[in-house]
Amino acid sequence: MGFDSLRRWWLREFYTSMPNALIGTGSRDPLPRIIVDLRDEQVSICLIGPSGEEESVESIPLQRYDRSFIDERLAKHRRGHRRQPPKLTLSIPVAVSRSLIIPRQARLQVSEIVRDDIERKTPLKESDLFVGYDLRPADHSKLELRYLALPHATLASHLASLGISPGEIDGLQGRIYGRPEPFVVRFGAEKRRSTAKSALALKGLLAATLIAAATGAGATLWRQQEQIVALESELHGIRTSARQAADAARPVESVARDVQAFRDLRAAPGTVAILEELARTLPLNTYLTEIEISGRDISITGFSAGAPDIVHLVNDSATLQDAALSNRLVFDRSKGKDQFSLRASLRKPRTPDEDPQ
Repeated sequence: MGFDSLRRWWLREFYTSMPNALIGTGSRDPLPRIIVDLRDEQVSICLIGPSGEEESVESIPLQRYDRSFIDERLAKHRRGHRRQPPKLTLSIPVAVSRSLIIPRQARLQVSEIVRDDIERKTPLKESDLFVGYDLRPADHSKLELRYLALPHATLASHLASLGISPGEIDGLQGRIYGRPEPFVVRFGAEKRRSTAKSALALKGLLAATLIAAATGAGATLWRQQEQIVALESELHGIRTSARQAADAARPVESVARDVQAFRDLRAAPGTVAILEELARTLPLNTYLTEIEISGRDISITGFSAGAPDIVHLVNDSATLQDAALSNRLVFDRSKGKDQFSLRASLRKPRTPDEDPQ
């Protein structure tokens, strides 16, 4: 293996290991976990032990909540699990969560499968989303692909309400409609995977260098050393150039994101606007289990103590119209609320003087 061939091989491995910024990857549920859940004006903290059992649950009204509520329980639980400190997980009830069955041969195309499903099922733009996924064995040599998609703005709002920084979160928890058990995807795991792959590529580079030194016919020791030194110098130059390029591109990417965000706000109604409108319109005793947007049609499923009034409230909103129940109301004794399914369509943009007073 000559120097040029070795250099080309390493560059190919280096760029292959670069992180995919379009999608966050999932992994098995990290245990033990501390799950923070914000819903129905309540903040709950649940400790899941190393064997997966629920060890404790504590709740507090949102109006009385401050960050010390989490810090005190984090310190307590981590003292009790010193060998394996619990991971902090944020439960997101409004996240889009889906399950797909795929052939095992398609596991290398998981990112494309998730991207295509999001494009077909929702009008959400991938650049506006955090997406995490989890692969598990299924029957008949197939795999179950579970993914969670959430607008960055919604995630930022949840974190701000709880006083949590993104770096503190190890995972996000979602729940697929009709499934009793939730699932967890890693938050920020792609960066760790990329670092591991880069380290693996570097180890491969060193191994290939040793093989080339051992099998190079007639190559002298000083020539081999010269190639290694030159390769290390080039590697240092690549790292420096990559770092400088990333630093230079960061302001441009920030401006581009701001411009895109402004365009999205002008595109009425946007996905974020729909979620915010539902949050303003629906009664406080209501929570949603599924939201599906297809073109200008939207389907909503959830539970509410004021379900008979929801159709009227949605029709009076600035974003939705033509609301109607798609199924009859079913009272759930365990929740003390009616389960409802509702269909509506997106309203055309209104001028300020058209908005109801």
